[in-house]
Amino acid sequence: MKAVILFGSPRENGNTKVLTQSFLNGLIDAKCIVEFIDVTKLKIHPCIGCLKCEKDGECFINDDMRFVYSKVEESDIIVLSSPIYFATVTSQLKMVIDRFQSFYSKKYILKKENSNEKRGYLIFTAGGNNIKMIDCISLTAKFFMLSCNATLKDVIYVLGTDEKEVIKREEVLKSAYNKGLIAVRG
Repeated sequence: MKAVILFGSPRENGNTKVLTQSFLNGLIDAKCIVEFIDVTKLKIHPCIGCLKCEKDGECFINDDMRFVYSKVEESDIIVLSSPIYFATVTSQLKMVIDRFQSFYSKKYILKKENSNEKRGYLIFTAGGNNIKMIDCISLTAKFFMLSCNATLKDVIYVLGTDEKEVIKREEVLKSAYNKGLIAVRG
């Protein structure tokens, strides 16, 4: 089994990374091959809305998204991981999500299956405590998952990280690890 984690935090060792690492450790301990992609380090151009992907399901822009597309295609598990900024993912991860318009076009306009069925997981952290942020960010992520032929299985999130960092929440880290194990085992 293979998993790809699309990590969208510009903070290298922040709360989102700590939470994601616990989930990742569960995946690895369950013998899953994991590709961790820090999208903040990639050279990616934004979607320009040209609609060329509606003709063949491919994006013509030649950048690091080609690598991302291939890893998503070959994975059984897709993970989106991001801190919550203004009730959505970071701009770096949103740019990646927008570039999956080609997958949307392939599936819904051209009526071609993108790949095998996948399992989707969301990992989010937020400094504040407003639970409504999870609803907002999850909606965008769910539509992304549908375009990738993934069924959303779980949303792992921690709110209030301004008051108490994830690293100090042992029960949360253990839960994320266990959810990583479960993700592989089905």
